[in-house]
Amino acid sequence: MRRCRTAWLVLLSASCVPACVATPPGSDPTSGSAISKELQRERAVQDLEFQIRGRVKLEVGQSGTIRVVDMSPGFPSMTPVVDLGDAATRFITQNHDVFGLTASEASDFIATRIDAESETQMGHVTLQRMIDGIPVFHGIITVHMDAHRAAFRAVGDE
Repeated sequence: MRRCRTAWLVLLSASCVPACVATPPGSDPTSGSAISKELQRERAVQDLEFQIRGRVKLEVGQSGTIRVVDMSPGFPSMTPVVDLGDAATRFITQNHDVFGLTASEASDFIATRIDAESETQMGHVTLQRMIDGIPVFHGIITVHMDAHRAAFRAVGDE
């Protein structure tokens, strides 16, 4: 009787092994293919929400590109940088998947306009995507930051 019970446990355990096998990073366990951009974006948003300990709201334009990334009030994305332009650029490069960009594409942005409010110390940085020194049409993202150089909103062209 005991052997029979042990055999059933072994068979039951063996049948569960395929369900426990981990899928490699960068693949979707449901399809076996590379992770889609939508899934990458969803994971990046979750990571950003964890980082800021708040909600992140995305507004998507008609073409499917991200138009606005909005962090919960009082929960900005902290960047330990003093310069507004560097802080905005770092925010884009660290969160490139949220914007549907590759790391390489995110590094193509340069600060073209920096507005600092003297009373509130808030900053607004316009970043232009450049390829081989040529500005990309509709390649602008404006990052809004608080006095601590923490991004709380990013708005992109479409």
